[in-house]
Amino acid sequence: MTRFFRLFLLPLLLFSLTLGTAGAAVNVKVGKEVFQANCKSCHTASGEGGALSPAEKTRSQWRRFFKKPKHPNQAEILDKMSEDEMKSLRLFLDHNAADADHAETCG
Repeated sequence: MTRFFRLFLLPLLLFSLTLGTAGAAVNVKVGKEVFQANCKSCHTASGEGGALSPAEKTRSQWRRFFKKPKHPNQAEILDKMSEDEMKSLRLFLDHNAADADHAETCG
C-alpha cells in the first residue's frame, strides 16, 4: 500500500491540486467583480456612461468590443487589469451576454 501511495496516489493528488488552483484565478465571479469595479463606476443610470449590463450586448458584440476598441477610456482601464482579471471579465461578459443561456444583470 505504501509503495502504491508513493507511485500513484501522491502524484495524482499533487496534480489535482495544481489543476484546482490554476483555474481558480479565472472565473465568472471574479469577472463580475472586475465589471463592477471598473465598468459600473461610470455605467449606471445616473453615471456619465449611462446604464450598462452584460445582457445588453450579444457574445459577438462583446468580443468585438475587445477586438476593436471604441470606448474612450478602454485602453486606460484595460491596461490596469491583470491577464487573469481580463480573462475573467471576458468570461463574465460571455457568460451573461444577451444570447447566453443564463444572462444576469449586474446591479
